[in-house]
Amino acid sequence: MKRMIPALLIAVVALTACGEDEPDWAAQAKEMCLEAVANEMKDPNSTEFRDVTVEDKGPTTTNYLNDDGTRDEDVPGNYWSVEGEVNAKNGFGAMVGFRGFRCEAKKSEGRDMDTGYVNIARR
Repeated sequence: MKRMIPALLIAVVALTACGEDEPDWAAQAKEMCLEAVANEMKDPNSTEFRDVTVEDKGPTTTNYLNDDGTRDEDVPGNYWSVEGEVNAKNGFGAMVGFRGFRCEAKKSEGRDMDTGYVNIARR
């Protein structure tokens, strides 16, 4: 029995690794949104986050205007809402205090994930 447990663990790890073809879109949405929010700050390197949540908002369709002037209508995809609080330095070098933010990221079929909506509460 003791010899069977390590063999079972190896089998479970191997089977789990086989299913990792699909990226973790929620984690990627969070990472992209945190970067987008930080880039809105006066000093992006000083940005601190807390209470960050990611919610899968489900399927959506998007219309795209291509560089060549053509349109892609109703492209299926999915989108996520990332919310939390952000704090960063102001122009005087002082931390301004935490305030709420919300960002949406979407992944459309055949396209890279991107962020669209970024809203940071003003004081």
